[in-house]
Amino acid sequence: MEPNHSALKTAFLVAFDSPKQAFYVLWIEAGGESFRVCKVSGAKGRIWHRQAWEFDSLSAAEALFEKRLREKTRPDRRSNRKYQLQCVLPV
Repeated sequence: MEPNHSALKTAFLVAFDSPKQAFYVLWIEAGGESFRVCKVSGAKGRIWHRQAWEFDSLSAAEALFEKRLREKTRPDRRSNRKYQLQCVLPV
């Protein structure tokens, strides 16, 4: 599970202050009659966690996509990892 050419939207985030160079990649892909929001995260170039959420509509998938982006890039978040958005690639 990694972003591919069928991704409708992809966001790349990096935690520059992280000692292990943490990253977070989030994307939306279409699959038949449903949509999936997928994410991979890790550090030092290795993926440590993969997750996906299924939705019946693109609007619901986009809502989760935007929510996760806000959560990860919020400057006052509790986590020591402060992600910065590097790039969002829409189709």
